Amino acid sequence: MEFNRKILADAIATFGEQKQIDVALEELGELISAIIKFRRDRVERAAVQEEIADVMIMCEQLRMIFGDYGTDYYCDYKMHRLAEHLYKKA
Repeated sequence: MEFNRKILADAIATFGEQKQIDVALEELGELISAIIKFRRDRVERAAVQEEIADVMIMCEQLRMIFGDYGTDYYCDYKMHRLAEHLYKKA
């Protein structure tokens, strides 16, 4: 999945960083709600998928706001740590 960073940058420029951070928080809450409803058989998988898409778009904007490099560093670090945990020798 590739994001059109120009569109995302334009959204940040148009609405402002604080507003987009607030929208990201709202979208995260909607995803949590959809997952809970899915676990209770109250929504279909597609509802969760739609909320995941919203969160992914907002997370990409958050990366742009807070910095790609630092985010990439922590993603690499945490993926390495997860791999060590999964595949450590017994």
